[in-house]
Amino acid sequence: MGFLHTLSRDDSRFVAQYPSAVQRFHELTPDEFATALEAVPRPYVLDVRSAEEFDAGHVPGSCWIHVHEIGRRQAELPARKITRILIVGDGGKRTRAAATWFVLMGYADVAALAGGFPAWTGAVETGPPPPPKPRGPQLRVV
Repeated sequence: MGFLHTLSRDDSRFVAQYPSAVQRFHELTPDEFATALEAVPRPYVLDVRSAEEFDAGHVPGSCWIHVHEIGRRQAELPARKITRILIVGDGGKRTRAAATWFVLMGYADVAALAGGFPAWTGAVETGPPPPPKPRGPQLRVV
């Protein structure tokens, strides 16, 4: 949580320290983002806003992990670092923090929705985020 917490408090310090990471993700316009959603294989779409914001409306098919929980919930993220990651946030620091985290973790293709969810013009789903996926194999006692 330290990295994301620091970034959300003072973005300029982080950008000065890790400029190459910040430059390695792209911001997509809503039209470019909609086109990217149609790609095969489908990209991993992650909404990093609060649960309440996600519940009020989100990009169809997106997963939800709050920006400050990404590090703790790595088991839910794609294992293949070549998977395209599309980030939806508020268009501000949370979005940049999440995109930069993915770049620093070695994901090769990371993009964020420019302007965040408020700029999204496509279809919208509502409802609570699904429960986190269980970790590892599930054992049953018979």
